[in-house]
Amino acid sequence: MTINNRERLSFALVLLSKGLRPYVYRVMKTYHGDNWDKMVAEALPPLD
Repeated sequence: MTINNRERLSFALVLLSKGLRPYVYRVMKTYHGDNWDKMVAEALPPLD
C-alpha cells in the first residue's frame, strides 16, 4: 500500500503538533499567565 502526499503531510503535522505543544504551553503560560488559553479563544473568530 502506498502513502500519498496528503497522508504524509497529515502525519508530519500530527508529529509536529505533539512535539511543539509542551513548548507552546510553557511559553504562553510564562508570558500570559494561567488564563492564556481563554485569551486565545476570545481572540479567534468563531468556527462556523
